[in-house]
Amino acid sequence: MDILTDQKKSFFDTFGFLAFPDLLADCIDEIIDAFEAIWNQRGGGHNGQPHDGKRRSCIVPFIDQHERLCALLDDPRIKEILVGLLGENFNYMGSDGNYYAGDTQWHSDGWGKEIRFVKIALYLDPLTRDTGCLRVQMILKTPSETPTTNGAFTDQTYPR
Repeated sequence: MDILTDQKKSFFDTFGFLAFPDLLADCIDEIIDAFEAIWNQRGGGHNGQPHDGKRRSCIVPFIDQHERLCALLDDPRIKEILVGLLGENFNYMGSDGNYYAGDTQWHSDGWGKEIRFVKIALYLDPLTRDTGCLRVQMILKTPSETPTTNGAFTDQTYPR
């Protein structure tokens, strides 16, 4: 499929993230329906409390609760990315489903430097450049590095 090019691998190794707009566009409606079905079955996140729009609501584990979402682990596009970054013997650790609110803080998941890991996030809300889900603050590996994007990534500054 050639989703994960050498350029994208290099970008990931340098900046620690990748974006794949429209990667699952052909099945996103099914994914959204499954996401909403889990929330409806559980009555909401955090002990069945409805999402109040003021703080993040979360259900853990998540994709494990719906056949369509579990199938994402075998989707060739997802597999190509994971195998390309982690190798053939990668392990799935778990998932969570979230409704976010405002400027919810993001954090990485993982086990430190001994084990290479990735976090895959699907943002199901309609997003634009101004309302986008991810804001990246530049972190320089050495003091001599100079950011060329001033922290603002555009279509031209990260591989699509």
